Amino acid sequence: MFNISKKPDFWLPERLVTPEKVYWNRRKFLRQLGYAGAAGSAMLSGGAILAADAPTPTPAAATKPKVLYPAKRNPEFSPRWELSDEHVAATYNNFYEFSTDKEAVHRLTAKFKTKPWSIDIGGLVEKPMKVDAEELI
Repeated sequence: MFNISKKPDFWLPERLVTPEKVYWNRRKFLRQLGYAGAAGSAMLSGGAILAADAPTPTPAAATKPKVLYPAKRNPEFSPRWELSDEHVAATYNNFYEFSTDKEAVHRLTAKFKTKPWSIDIGGLVEKPMKVDAEELI
């Protein structure tokens, strides 16, 4: 008599499993990639060193803010569909914790305060405490 066993669909042979050392190196690589991306974006957003031949901005130009909103429409992109009403687009929400009516959420959360927000750590812990959410971040 033969013993036939069928493996479940999620079963992977040992040769296809990522070794732990490679897994941790991948995590380290992704973390370093994140740091590099953050540093690059910080440099692009104003922390970049000016080139020696670049003109120094004048104080008047430095204090004049750029108007970024509302953004100008690109004339090359002219969709044929009707744009959403700005009020609808600005108040639409999927936070069902307050209501399942997507149009009502913005009214129900108008007075909702997120600062200060404290978290109580209790139950079967050595040191019950109250922690501010800003401290955790």
